[in-house]
Amino acid sequence: MCYLSTKMELLEILLNHIIPKMFKKIVILLALVALGSCQLGGLQTGEVTSEAWEMANWSTNHLSSYTSAQGQHVVKNIRDLTTQVVSGLVYRFTMDVSVIGPTGTLSFTCRVAIYDQSWTSSRGFLSSEPPKCILYIKDESFLNKGINIDYNN
Repeated sequence: MCYLSTKMELLEILLNHIIPKMFKKIVILLALVALGSCQLGGLQTGEVTSEAWEMANWSTNHLSSYTSAQGQHVVKNIRDLTTQVVSGLVYRFTMDVSVIGPTGTLSFTCRVAIYDQSWTSSRGFLSSEPPKCILYIKDESFLNKGINIDYNN
C-alpha cells in the first residue's frame, strides 16, 4: 500500500503522471474520431456547388469529340455528383447537355470525371475515365429508320 505524505505530493502525481496519460488518450480518441469522419481518397457524395458548375461549364468546351456534335454545348442539369480528394480534387457527375447546332438542338446525357488541381492550374478529364455521352432521342420514330449512331468511338 502506498501512503502519500502531503497534499502537494498527491497534486504532483496527478499533474505529472495521471493527467498527462488521460490527456494523451483523449487526444488520440479525438484524432480517431476526426479521421473516421474524413475519408481522404474516398468518394464523397456532394451537393451541386458553384465549383461543380464551374467544372461542368469547363467540360462543355471539350465535349464535342465525345458527342460528335458541332455547336455550342450547354449544361442543363448536374446530378450524381461525387468528389474525391487525391493530389487535387476529382469531380465525377452526370450532366444533361444541349448542343445548339446549325441543324437544330441535340440533347445528350454525359458522365464525366474531371481532375482539378487549382494551385497548379491543372484541369482535365481523367484519362482512365473518359467522358461517355449518350444521345437522348425524344422522337423514337428516328430509330425505325435503321439508323445506328455510336457517339463513344
